[in-house]
Amino acid sequence: MLIWKQLTNLEVMNNLEEIIKVLEKIPEDYWTNDSIEEAIITYIKAKDEKLGNYLWPMRVSLSGRKASPGPFDLAEVLGKEVTIKRLRFASSLLKNPMQD
Repeated sequence: MLIWKQLTNLEVMNNLEEIIKVLEKIPEDYWTNDSIEEAIITYIKAKDEKLGNYLWPMRVSLSGRKASPGPFDLAEVLGKEVTIKRLRFASSLLKNPMQD
C-alpha cells in the first residue's frame, strides 16, 4: 500500500527519508498544516518530481489507510514527533521487508 504507482521500494524509502529531513527543519512553533505543506511542496517542486511520489507514501505512512485526510492535516494533528516516528517506521519496513 505504501508503494505509489511504478516506484520501487527503494525509491519510496528514499522519498520518505527526504520528507523526514524536510520536516526535521520545521520548528515546533511553526508545526502547522500550512508550514508543513509549504516546506514539502517547495522541496518536491525544486526537485522537479511528481507530488504523488512523495505525498501518497507520506499519507499511508501516517494513517495506515488508502483513504484518509491529507498528509499535511495528518502531520499537524499527530505532531512533529509522532509524524517523524511513523515515517521512519514506514521507511524501515521498506528497507527490511517481511519474508513469508
